[in-house]
Amino acid sequence: VPNLTNQLSNAACLLAAFIATGQRDLAASVADILHGMLTVKGAVDADYLKARRFEPFMLWLHSVYAGSEVLHPENDTQLGVYKQVVDNWSSDQHLADALQEIAQYHAKNIEDKGGSWDPEFKNAPFDLVLWEVGAIDSVRRTLGLASPAIESTLLPAELIGFQQLDFGPDDVTAKVESAY
Repeated sequence: VPNLTNQLSNAACLLAAFIATGQRDLAASVADILHGMLTVKGAVDADYLKARRFEPFMLWLHSVYAGSEVLHPENDTQLGVYKQVVDNWSSDQHLADALQEIAQYHAKNIEDKGGSWDPEFKNAPFDLVLWEVGAIDSVRRTLGLASPAIESTLLPAELIGFQQLDFGPDDVTAKVESAY
């Protein structure tokens, strides 16, 4: 089994981006990969995995998005700041507070300051864009629920225009695919 520890956060961030942009097929593929990374013994360093919060949350969010059996982490502490979203999914006011805390957590986990903690959002384009908040908003809209607005120094979903992003093939991709 290859060691995928260094790719865990990128996979979860990519899942958030695909959910935020309504790319169901791509989100399902990445969710399958992320699930394997979290469950296949040896795919991710066990000690590293114990400290992760964002990645298990993204699997939970995808299960809600996909309408599949909702996946719950092994214990409540595994979600950290994201547990507030799960606990307050039906409460707009409390959800607003939870989203605000997620935005603050995201901003604090952009820069790798050394040490044993590996920040989830250190790689572009996942650093300056609140993809996870956009994903939460997308799932809630899919379910007919409103999402509260939040304030953040990071880029909000409204400015990015998540829904207008095109993940379809372009001329270069078509040429590469035809060459191989």
